[in-house]
Amino acid sequence: MTQADIEYKKLVERVLSEGVVKGDRTGTGTMQVFGHMSRYDCKNDRLPLLTTKNVHFKSVLYELLWFLRGDTNIQYLCKNGVTIWDEWPYKQYVQSINKDIDNQSADASEIVSTEHGLMRAFDIKEFAKHIAEDDLFAKKYGDIGKVYGKQWVRWEAVTGNKMIPSGNHAIGATEVPVVEEINQLKNAIQTLKSNPDSRRILVSAWYPGQVEKASLPPCHYMYQFCSTVMDPRERINAYIDQCKQAGIIPDLGKMEEELELAAFPTRKLSLLFNMRSVDIGLGWPFDIASFGILLAMVARYTNHVTNEVIIASADTHIYLNHVEPLKEQMQRTGFPDQPWMKINTANAPTIFDLKFEDFELVGYKRDAPIKMDISV
Repeated sequence: MTQADIEYKKLVERVLSEGVVKGDRTGTGTMQVFGHMSRYDCKNDRLPLLTTKNVHFKSVLYELLWFLRGDTNIQYLCKNGVTIWDEWPYKQYVQSINKDIDNQSADASEIVSTEHGLMRAFDIKEFAKHIAEDDLFAKKYGDIGKVYGKQWVRWEAVTGNKMIPSGNHAIGATEVPVVEEINQLKNAIQTLKSNPDSRRILVSAWYPGQVEKASLPPCHYMYQFCSTVMDPRERINAYIDQCKQAGIIPDLGKMEEELELAAFPTRKLSLLFNMRSVDIGLGWPFDIASFGILLAMVARYTNHVTNEVIIASADTHIYLNHVEPLKEQMQRTGFPDQPWMKINTANAPTIFDLKFEDFELVGYKRDAPIKMDISV
């Protein structure tokens, strides 16, 4: 069992033993503790992917790349066979179509006939297919609102005011705000390069003025980087470990020369992310893996080695219909070795140029998937 599996098991056992039963927005019901912190070892691009069940790496990576695009429409995910966000826009689509059908104003291209001659909305698989293939349909129904990637890389900031012609001859001009988009992640990367000891290297997804304009307000609402200098022994051990991963035998008698020749980093990078609410069964394993990948990406572009991912969660809950599947998972022993990731940056001058094909997951051994229903 890996360190990530052990940390996750401690969390599940804590909530099962201490959790308070509460109602929730979805109507499913939860067992909840308020306030929990876990730390995950991510040295040398190791990822906190659980081995006691399969965590779908493809979905984790595509969602993260979707965030980095600043995209809020699920069409990119649907085109790549990723279904993790389908339920939220689909719910809004069904409500919209059912309302239109009741008012007899539905677009025939967005409803289907049943064998009894009645009309119904597409089912969720049909919906995702249309989102992937029909740009107009995707534009109308595929957007989840101003959340996550939009705020990470396209935060809308009022930076001043300007005068525009008003058409009113008595006044002549009207003062309006100037709105500029801020790439918070790009700024964080630049700060890690220029001032790595800064305590202000953070990215926020929680925009009070826009938080209600989303299918689901951001669960992971902020993350922060911490860069620290490695001591000489730590740096040597990190280099030896990295050589081992690459199948290279270092010359232990000439470590200083090898370190300098390889331009091996002198600093290590950690990331802490905050959750306002987290579903332990489905969300937690996904999120720690996602931020593990993000840490590796940022480290690569700022000349760091990876160190640690830390999650600080507020409303930390197990849905009641996940209790038995999680008990089953807790009986598993998993695998001893943590997987790690290779990133090919040859054709990607910035982190925002990386594509799915630039990543390779190495050594991920895991148990069978465990079915858990999502609550929307």
